Amino acid sequence: METEAMRLQREKQAKEQLAKKNKEIKSKYENELLKLVAENERMAKQKAFNKQKQEARGNTVIEQMRRETETKAKSDKLREDIKLKKKKELENKHYKANEMRKLVEAAAFAERSVKVSRQKTFPEAKNYVRKDPPNVAVTIDKGLTKTVRTTVITQDKNMVTYRKETYFWGTVDCYKNEVKIDEATYNAEVYYFSSYRKNNE
Repeated sequence: METEAMRLQREKQAKEQLAKKNKEIKSKYENELLKLVAENERMAKQKAFNKQKQEARGNTVIEQMRRETETKAKSDKLREDIKLKKKKELENKHYKANEMRKLVEAAAFAERSVKVSRQKTFPEAKNYVRKDPPNVAVTIDKGLTKTVRTTVITQDKNMVTYRKETYFWGTVDCYKNEVKIDEATYNAEVYYFSSYRKNNE
Protein backbone atom coordinates (compact mmCIF):
# COMPACT_ATOMS: atom_id res chain seq x y z
CA MET A 1 0.00 0.00 0.00
CA GLU A 2 2.81 2.35 0.70
CA THR A 3 4.20 1.73 -2.76
CA GLU A 4 0.81 2.46 -4.33
CA ALA A 5 0.55 5.66 -2.36
CA MET A 6 3.97 6.77 -3.55
CA ARG A 7 3.03 5.97 -7.13
CA LEU A 8 -0.14 8.02 -6.88
CA GLN A 9 1.83 10.84 -5.30
CA ARG A 10 4.31 10.81 -8.19
CA GLU A 11 1.54 10.77 -10.77
CA LYS A 12 -0.13 13.68 -9.01
CA GLN A 13 3.13 15.63 -9.02
CA ALA A 14 3.69 14.76 -12.67
CA LYS A 15 0.19 15.99 -13.56
CA GLU A 16 0.73 19.19 -11.58
CA GLN A 17 4.06 19.80 -13.34
CA LEU A 18 2.45 19.09 -16.74
CA ALA A 19 -0.43 21.45 -15.96
CA LYS A 20 2.04 24.09 -14.78
CA LYS A 21 4.11 23.67 -17.94
CA ASN A 22 1.01 23.85 -20.16
CA LYS A 23 -0.07 26.99 -18.32
CA GLU A 24 3.36 28.56 -18.89
CA ILE A 25 3.27 27.61 -22.56
CA LYS A 26 -0.22 29.06 -22.91
CA SER A 27 0.76 32.25 -21.09
CA LYS A 28 3.86 32.63 -23.27
CA TYR A 29 1.81 32.04 -26.43
CA GLU A 30 -0.78 34.61 -25.35
CA ASN A 31 1.97 37.13 -24.57
CA GLU A 32 3.58 36.55 -27.95
CA LEU A 33 0.21 36.88 -29.64
CA LEU A 34 -0.48 40.17 -27.78
CA LYS A 35 2.94 41.45 -28.79
CA LEU A 36 2.28 40.52 -32.42
CA VAL A 37 -1.11 42.26 -32.36
CA ALA A 38 0.43 45.32 -30.72
CA GLU A 39 3.24 45.39 -33.31
CA ASN A 40 0.75 45.12 -36.16
CA GLU A 41 -1.31 47.97 -34.70
CA ARG A 42 1.82 50.09 -34.26
CA MET A 43 2.90 49.46 -37.86
CA ALA A 44 -0.60 50.27 -39.13
CA LYS A 45 -0.63 53.51 -37.13
CA GLN A 46 2.87 54.37 -38.37
CA LYS A 47 1.80 53.81 -42.00
CA ALA A 48 -1.29 55.97 -41.49
CA PHE A 49 0.83 58.66 -39.87
CA ASN A 50 3.39 58.59 -42.70
CA LYS A 51 0.59 58.80 -45.27
CA GLN A 52 -0.98 61.78 -43.49
CA LYS A 53 2.44 63.38 -43.20
CA GLN A 54 3.10 62.98 -46.93
CA GLU A 55 -0.36 64.33 -47.77
CA ALA A 56 0.22 67.29 -45.46
CA ARG A 57 3.59 67.98 -47.12
CA GLY A 58 1.97 67.70 -50.55
CA ASN A 59 -0.79 70.10 -49.56
CA THR A 60 1.79 72.51 -48.10
CA VAL A 61 3.86 72.46 -51.32
CA ILE A 62 0.74 72.99 -53.45
CA GLU A 63 -0.38 75.87 -51.22
CA GLN A 64 3.08 77.41 -51.34
CA MET A 65 3.18 77.12 -55.14
CA ARG A 66 -0.27 78.68 -55.35
CA ARG A 67 0.81 81.59 -53.16
CA GLU A 68 4.00 82.07 -55.17
CA THR A 69 1.96 82.08 -58.40
CA GLU A 70 -0.44 84.67 -56.97
CA THR A 71 2.46 86.81 -55.75
CA LYS A 72 4.17 86.64 -59.15
CA ALA A 73 0.92 87.53 -60.92
CA LYS A 74 0.41 90.54 -58.62
CA SER A 75 4.04 91.60 -59.13
CA ASP A 76 3.74 91.31 -62.93
CA LYS A 77 0.51 93.34 -62.89
CA LEU A 78 2.14 96.00 -60.72
CA ARG A 79 5.09 96.25 -63.11
CA GLU A 80 2.73 96.55 -66.08
CA ASP A 81 0.76 99.26 -64.30
CA ILE A 82 3.98 101.17 -63.56
CA LYS A 83 5.09 100.86 -67.20
CA LEU A 84 1.72 102.12 -68.45
CA LYS A 85 1.82 105.00 -65.98
CA LYS A 86 5.33 106.02 -67.06
CA LYS A 87 4.33 105.72 -70.72
CA LYS A 88 1.30 107.93 -70.12
CA GLU A 89 3.39 110.48 -68.21
CA LEU A 90 5.94 110.52 -71.04
CA GLU A 91 3.22 110.99 -73.65
CA ASN A 92 1.72 113.85 -71.62
CA LYS A 93 5.15 115.43 -71.24
CA HIS A 94 5.81 115.23 -74.99
CA TYR A 95 2.37 116.67 -75.71
CA LYS A 96 2.98 119.52 -73.27
CA ALA A 97 6.41 120.23 -74.79
CA ASN A 98 4.95 120.31 -78.32
CA GLU A 99 2.17 122.62 -77.23
CA MET A 100 4.70 124.89 -75.51
CA ARG A 101 6.85 124.99 -78.64
CA LYS A 102 3.85 125.87 -80.78
CA LEU A 103 2.88 128.58 -78.32
CA VAL A 104 6.39 130.08 -78.36
CA GLU A 105 6.51 129.98 -82.15
CA ALA A 106 3.12 131.65 -82.38
CA ALA A 107 4.17 134.33 -79.88
CA ALA A 108 7.39 135.00 -81.78
CA PHE A 109 5.54 135.23 -85.07
CA ALA A 110 2.95 137.59 -83.59
CA GLU A 111 5.68 139.78 -82.11
CA ARG A 112 7.47 140.03 -85.45
CA SER A 113 4.18 140.79 -87.23
CA VAL A 114 3.44 143.62 -84.78
CA LYS A 115 6.91 145.10 -85.24
CA VAL A 116 6.58 144.98 -89.03
CA SER A 117 3.12 146.58 -88.95
CA ARG A 118 4.33 149.42 -86.72
CA GLN A 119 7.26 150.22 -88.95
CA LYS A 120 6.00 153.08 -91.15
CA THR A 121 9.19 154.34 -92.75
CA PHE A 122 12.34 152.65 -93.83
CA PRO A 123 15.68 153.96 -92.64
CA GLU A 124 17.68 156.20 -94.95
CA ALA A 125 19.88 154.25 -97.30
CA LYS A 126 22.88 156.36 -96.41
CA ASN A 127 22.54 155.39 -92.77
CA TYR A 128 22.00 151.75 -93.60
CA VAL A 129 24.79 149.45 -92.55
CA ARG A 130 24.56 146.04 -94.07
CA LYS A 131 24.42 143.38 -91.45
CA ASP A 132 25.42 139.88 -92.39
CA PRO A 133 22.74 137.29 -91.69
CA PRO A 134 23.55 134.84 -88.94
CA ASN A 135 25.14 131.57 -89.87
CA VAL A 136 23.26 128.68 -88.23
CA ALA A 137 24.84 125.24 -87.96
CA VAL A 138 22.91 122.36 -86.42
CA THR A 139 24.29 118.96 -85.41
CA ILE A 140 22.33 116.09 -83.86
CA ASP A 141 23.98 113.33 -81.87
CA LYS A 142 21.70 110.40 -80.97
CA GLY A 143 22.98 108.33 -78.04
CA LEU A 144 21.60 105.42 -76.06
CA THR A 145 19.98 107.50 -73.34
CA LYS A 146 19.74 110.96 -74.84
CA THR A 147 19.73 112.96 -78.06
CA VAL A 148 21.91 116.08 -78.14
CA ARG A 149 20.97 118.85 -80.60
CA THR A 150 23.69 121.51 -80.90
CA THR A 151 22.96 124.80 -82.69
CA VAL A 152 25.86 127.19 -83.31
CA ILE A 153 24.93 130.80 -84.26
CA THR A 154 27.71 132.89 -85.80
CA GLN A 155 27.09 136.59 -86.58
CA ASP A 156 29.47 139.55 -86.74
CA LYS A 157 32.33 137.42 -85.41
CA ASN A 158 30.24 136.48 -82.38
CA MET A 159 29.37 132.87 -81.74
CA VAL A 160 26.58 131.55 -79.54
CA THR A 161 26.16 127.85 -78.87
CA TYR A 162 22.81 126.35 -77.92
CA ARG A 163 22.53 122.76 -76.75
CA LYS A 164 19.38 120.76 -76.12
CA GLU A 165 19.63 117.35 -74.40
CA THR A 166 16.50 115.19 -74.66
CA TYR A 167 16.50 111.99 -72.60
CA PHE A 168 14.45 108.97 -73.66
CA TRP A 169 12.26 109.18 -70.53
CA GLY A 170 11.21 112.72 -71.42
CA THR A 171 13.57 115.02 -69.48
CA VAL A 172 14.86 118.00 -71.49
CA ASP A 173 17.85 120.18 -70.52
CA CYS A 174 18.76 123.34 -72.48
CA TYR A 175 21.99 125.36 -72.42
CA LYS A 176 23.21 128.62 -73.93
CA ASN A 177 27.02 128.87 -73.97
CA GLU A 178 27.09 126.09 -71.34
CA VAL A 179 24.70 128.05 -69.07
CA LYS A 180 21.45 126.26 -68.36
CA ILE A 181 18.30 128.01 -69.59
CA ASP A 182 14.62 127.04 -69.65
CA GLU A 183 13.16 125.28 -72.65
CA ALA A 184 10.84 128.14 -73.57
CA THR A 185 13.78 130.59 -73.85
CA TYR A 186 15.75 128.04 -75.86
CA ASN A 187 12.87 127.47 -78.28
CA ALA A 188 12.24 131.19 -78.74
CA GLU A 189 15.87 132.14 -79.41
CA VAL A 190 16.73 129.17 -81.61
CA TYR A 191 13.51 129.59 -83.57
CA TYR A 192 14.26 133.28 -84.06
CA PHE A 193 17.66 132.64 -85.60
CA SER A 194 16.42 129.67 -87.63
CA SER A 195 13.49 131.65 -89.03
CA TYR A 196 15.78 134.64 -89.72
CA ARG A 197 18.04 132.42 -91.74
CA LYS A 198 15.12 130.92 -93.67
CA ASN A 199 13.66 134.35 -94.43
CA ASN A 200 16.97 135.56 -95.85
CA GLU A 201 17.77 132.48 -97.93
